[in-house]
Amino acid sequence: MKRTITPYEQERPNLQTGDEIICGGKSWVSLLIKIITMSWASHVGKVYKDGNCLWIWHSTSLGKGKSGPQREQLRTWLKRYDGKVAIRHLSYVDRPLGWRPEGFQSEYIATIKEFKDKEYETNYLELAGSALPWRNKPNLATIFCSEQNAEIDMRTGVLLRRIPANEYTPKDSLLGGEKSHWMFKKVNYGKLIWLK
Repeated sequence: MKRTITPYEQERPNLQTGDEIICGGKSWVSLLIKIITMSWASHVGKVYKDGNCLWIWHSTSLGKGKSGPQREQLRTWLKRYDGKVAIRHLSYVDRPLGWRPEGFQSEYIATIKEFKDKEYETNYLELAGSALPWRNKPNLATIFCSEQNAEIDMRTGVLLRRIPANEYTPKDSLLGGEKSHWMFKKVNYGKLIWLK
């Protein structure tokens, strides 16, 4: 896979709340996810723009002092993250890049406020179930990264609620992944833009 890296400072003005961040880490957990899903992607998050500040909103068991949904300054996190990082811009047909429908930001904020005190998923059967043939039952008591992204997309009107959020893996965020089959017709995620 040939990658052309776009410097963060060059891409920063284009980043908006709801853009997807897709990562391929090097930890043993990341390697296991990549093997099970047969993909380079092992972690996902969302961009959250608050004024001039850009954050990654993601759920991880490898956070600094916290396990579960959390936000970190995007620039700082990018410098620290050990692995590949790409973004996909959320876009709407016939609208300029960065446009969001009325209510999008408030629903996004309400969802992250609801999730912020939850723990990272500890049920290994549920984690494995997102990638394997058996089906998970909806469960937002604890949250893993791709489950959080899918639930945010469902609540903000990006993704149809066809399967539970805990059925999605980081691989589903790639072009042609499971998400692309269940998105509303006038919404899509653009091509991968590599930041690292």
